[in-house]
Amino acid sequence: MKASVKPFALSLVVLFLPFASALNLQEALGAATMRTDVINAQLALNDANTALVRTQSDPLALKLDQVQATQRARLSSSQLTQAQYQAIADIAASYTQVLELNAQRDLAAMARDLSAQSLDIAKIRFSKGSATALDVQEAENNLEDANKNLASAEQGLALSRSDLAGLTGQDSETLEEIPDTLLGAVPALETVLASIDNGPTLIQVANGAELAALAVDLLDPSYASQSQIDNAVLQRDQAAESLKEARRGIELQARSLYNQTTTSAQGYQIQLAALNNALERESLEKQRLDAGLIAEIQFKQTQLATMQARIGAMQAKHSYLKALLNLQAGTMTPVEGLNAF
Repeated sequence: MKASVKPFALSLVVLFLPFASALNLQEALGAATMRTDVINAQLALNDANTALVRTQSDPLALKLDQVQATQRARLSSSQLTQAQYQAIADIAASYTQVLELNAQRDLAAMARDLSAQSLDIAKIRFSKGSATALDVQEAENNLEDANKNLASAEQGLALSRSDLAGLTGQDSETLEEIPDTLLGAVPALETVLASIDNGPTLIQVANGAELAALAVDLLDPSYASQSQIDNAVLQRDQAAESLKEARRGIELQARSLYNQTTTSAQGYQIQLAALNNALERESLEKQRLDAGLIAEIQFKQTQLATMQARIGAMQAKHSYLKALLNLQAGTMTPVEGLNAF
């Protein structure tokens, strides 16, 4: 049964990063074709296709030669596709990490400013006799911790930017948030299970089974002993059983990836609902602030909570995206709109 994922109406913030130019996810994914693994896989495929054409045009080529050349070309094609899928998943993971760490840095800066204001308030209250020196010390400690958290967040962000630049070969002044239009529905489980036969692991095992079956077909009692034939039949049956066992194992992995993806899609919806609740809460608190019912620092604390909810929604969205791409790379099920090749 196909899992249904409702369209995501809420667009999350665009985060601005101090790079030289703007970069969106699809532009970043364009670098997948330049990854070393992808280039090597492409070269291997080119060589396999050349060998296949040469074998097909050779009048002296044996049936075994034809089959092996065809198998090699198909396996190389699958390996190239998987390398591309994995490169896309790696770049997307790095891209989303930069977005998230940038948001965490902004949150840490907001918390630091709030801690500084809380310290000022503690000092005022102390001067008026409504707070103790211990209260002031606690506020100072909180500010010191907030400064450390901000410094740590900035360091982590710088490292993640460097990692992304290394993967894409591009420096960017801004990273655009990932549009909801790139997040399609989870593929049907039937589609996922049907796609695993296109993966290099199963193709490689299937190739072995095909060659073992061919070995039996190529034998004849007129020139092969019965023991040779029996041994070839045994190897054929063992190879067929190995293929069944390999498929069962990969199918289990595919179901696990599918379940992770559907769970991530549901988690994103839950976090969006939590963010909507936080935004409504902030709107009510703003009305109370304007009416003079709460202090400014109380409203800033509400804003901080809203920022935390926004980050939660962003992380859930990114988790869903990465789950889709891991499903694609792990099962060879194409994800529409997210392939840069």
